[in-house]
Amino acid sequence: MNYTKYLLLLLPLLVTWFLEAQVSVMPNHANILYTGRFAMYDQLNPSFSMNGASIKINFYGQKIDGRFSSKGGTSYLYVIIDGHANPLQRQILEIDGLTESIYIIADDLSEGVHSLELVKLNESETKISFHGFMITGSGLAAKPTRPIRQLEFIGDSNTAGWSAWDAYDRGGGHTSGAYYTFPGITSRLLNAEFSLIGGSGSCITDCPSWNLTRFYDLIHLQDDRTANNEWDFNNNYWGFRPDAVIVNLGANDYYADISKQKIKEGWKCFITQKLRKHYPQTHIVLANSYGWAYNEPADYVHEAIAELKAEGDSRLSFVRFPWLWGQSHAVINEHAGFANLLAKHLAEVLNWETPEPSPLTSFVAKGEIYNGSFEVSTLPGTADGWRPHGKANLIQDASVALDGNKVIRLEDGGWVNFSTEVEIGDSLVLTGWGKAKEEIHSGFFKIEFKDQAQKTIKTQQIQPDFSTDWQAFTTAVKIPEGSWSAWVILAADNGSIIDFDNISLEMHAVAEPPILPTEEEIKIFPNPTKDYIQIIAEGVIKPWEIFSAQGVRFAKFNGEQRIDTSSWPAGVYFLHIPAERYAVKFVKY
Repeated sequence: MNYTKYLLLLLPLLVTWFLEAQVSVMPNHANILYTGRFAMYDQLNPSFSMNGASIKINFYGQKIDGRFSSKGGTSYLYVIIDGHANPLQRQILEIDGLTESIYIIADDLSEGVHSLELVKLNESETKISFHGFMITGSGLAAKPTRPIRQLEFIGDSNTAGWSAWDAYDRGGGHTSGAYYTFPGITSRLLNAEFSLIGGSGSCITDCPSWNLTRFYDLIHLQDDRTANNEWDFNNNYWGFRPDAVIVNLGANDYYADISKQKIKEGWKCFITQKLRKHYPQTHIVLANSYGWAYNEPADYVHEAIAELKAEGDSRLSFVRFPWLWGQSHAVINEHAGFANLLAKHLAEVLNWETPEPSPLTSFVAKGEIYNGSFEVSTLPGTADGWRPHGKANLIQDASVALDGNKVIRLEDGGWVNFSTEVEIGDSLVLTGWGKAKEEIHSGFFKIEFKDQAQKTIKTQQIQPDFSTDWQAFTTAVKIPEGSWSAWVILAADNGSIIDFDNISLEMHAVAEPPILPTEEEIKIFPNPTKDYIQIIAEGVIKPWEIFSAQGVRFAKFNGEQRIDTSSWPAGVYFLHIPAERYAVKFVKY
């Protein structure tokens, strides 16, 4: 009998069977990489509740399912296949029910090795039990390699990423997370893995909500303290010994009217009595945000660090984050800004290489605007950097946009704001374009100057006569004393629809009061003018500058005698000669 013939006939069937074979992988498999606090007393059913905790594997197969159950409500897992973490296209598993269920994670994959990472998004009010994988293929490949560094983050709702995916700050569920918030972004910038402990409402003192320092050593913050629920700092399954611990607590204490002295004592006691007990050599960073309240914790965090250093602990530092857009929780673009500041700080104090900043940030230099053409959008329907209120929609339609593909459309009282830090005494120039849905529709744009607690101290508002065609607008204003930030606000009046595009902001130094020369020294004509000015300035030292009536430098020239003004906004201007402090007034119409 010709067995070779039959074997050749069976070979395709055997290959198909092999490729479609389902391999069961139990949670205690040595090639599974766990990161974050997991309860491992039952290694066949490990559980985790903190957001940011993750499970990572490499596997051979075309399909992979997971077996999970969830206590306390719906849990959310962010799915990352082959390292393709894309904030614009997130795949999220919703885990429901106390009974173990099978969830399809990925199918129709190509042949070969793939990677999978599952990251918990919502806070510790829900707890996931992991019961294993089922792989259509040949099973697990080599265990993923851990990053070279480790970080621990301890904090409140900001650290936990509450509402990071919702610019309206409605919070909860899959809109939270630690992967695209400052703990996760910072860690990836520094080639580190991280553990996160904390959640909404947590404090550094015995405030009315809850003192996180009393629960810091638990695995599941919502469960009772038992031997199985206490984290083993010295002998845990992943050998976790962080290079740095970042503590982001104090805001909830402030809101509960806890005194400055008690908040400082809370930080110091947590460091000396808790953290140093477990991490005697680890660098500890106190992180706080500024620009949202008078006498906020960021005002005196440096004092606590200095006092601890005076007692002999040198492995300490602090970092401050700007919080200028309102009282709402940070979204991922602001978290990326935090991460860039923190990653740079950690690299400096730990002598690590300087990381490349995250491109997701919406933070800019003082007096500037980010994404004024609204082309960058990470959160669905929202322009990065601009906080929406009411009916504010991002419209993607090149035929509607003045430039690019997108505009902000505001309806029936809807408005958006962008906030930027400012320099007192300088001036801001705001320019942009708008158009109305109908001739009778109206809206406005304005600059609001805010103090440390985001109270408005001065407003500059312009309400153009919008038409159904794109129309340019501009305004300039001197930055008043007491300003911490400026909000650029675009709005539609009630019952109106207004589109905005190409918004820009510039900050300029204000000129000294000019000394007006005689007519014989400098002549400008025509004056008033529309398209150009001609300058006659015999014997005058050049160069010269053009300033607006608000004292903002508009342009600088190296002695040109004919200057094109056709594109300038209408208004009053001064030709200024710095060397001789001369200035001549002219009008552009």
